Amino acid sequence: MKVAILTQPLHTNYGGTLQAYALQKVLINLGHEPETINYRSKIKRPLFIRVVLSKIKRIVLCRKITFDFTTQDRINIRKHHQSFIDTRLNYSEEINGTEGLRDYILKNNYGAVIIGSDQTWRPIYSPRIDSFFSIF
Repeated sequence: MKVAILTQPLHTNYGGTLQAYALQKVLINLGHEPETINYRSKIKRPLFIRVVLSKIKRIVLCRKITFDFTTQDRINIRKHHQSFIDTRLNYSEEINGTEGLRDYILKNNYGAVIIGSDQTWRPIYSPRIDSFFSIF
């Protein structure tokens, strides 16, 4: 059976990437054809705002702020992480917006749709959480 996996966007989120990889492996071993949907909400917070808010939160909570990675380190991490995604995950083309997601799911005739991880249901990480309900 074709199975769609809807999760957080594939990027340098090690936990999310490993969960998507492990889930795909389990589904393949069970005889299914999984595909992680490369979904992007049209609503995006600029990265700069997220970084600044994160730093403010750390200051308010009196946590140590560290800058462990150089720009080159981050580029290398992103490159190797993307290589892992490209070689180990079966994922769709980039799908944008609620209508695009609904159309893609219907067009591909999936027998099941798995939505997760738990972070998928946190509004801060999924600004268009309603998109996940619109496919049903």
